[in-house]
Amino acid sequence: VHREAHDPAFITYTSGSTGKPKGVVDTYAYIDNHNRARLNFYTPGPGECIGNIVRFSYAVSTYDLFSPLLTGSNLYIFRDEELLNQSLLVSRVRSLNVTSMFMIPSMIPVVFAPGEELPIRLVLTAGEKARRIPDISARIAEIYGSSEAAAVTGRFASQEDSWDLLGKPTDGTQLFLLDEEGRPVTEPGTVGELYIVNDALALGYLNLPEET
Repeated sequence: VHREAHDPAFITYTSGSTGKPKGVVDTYAYIDNHNRARLNFYTPGPGECIGNIVRFSYAVSTYDLFSPLLTGSNLYIFRDEELLNQSLLVSRVRSLNVTSMFMIPSMIPVVFAPGEELPIRLVLTAGEKARRIPDISARIAEIYGSSEAAAVTGRFASQEDSWDLLGKPTDGTQLFLLDEEGRPVTEPGTVGELYIVNDALALGYLNLPEET
């Protein structure tokens, strides 16, 4: 079946700041945007492996599932028992030559235990607030976005940085900080809203035309 980039691909349920779940209708362009963003940070090649530890109900899993198809690399989906056993997880990472993984910040020190030398070159992280950026052998790429706008910003994070930094837009995305009158915010300390423009915005909310 032929699909267009802006056809509905999947629905992500998110509560946002309201606490009331609503279905965000995302497109195939969302998946493409995710993967282009990831591969801008690091492109694995044949013989390398992407490690998946994210549930498929989480939209960011589209990074793991589609990037191998675009790069000719391998994909390994970690089992629950491997995720609960640090030594077993590390053994799999080494034996499979896992060079790229997505994980929430609290998972990073579990995988990168002190003294562990791993083949992982890139850790993509998002999904929760972190207190500090760990000192590990891999590069850490922090991504930020929402269910409605795909992963629209990102940056390489280092220990000298603050987790409060938002990063820069990925390719194909423009960000505008505007005040209540729709004028650009230029003065530090001025309140504004973040406007996002890209080709991967969601189609709207399922069965909620007013919110859409």
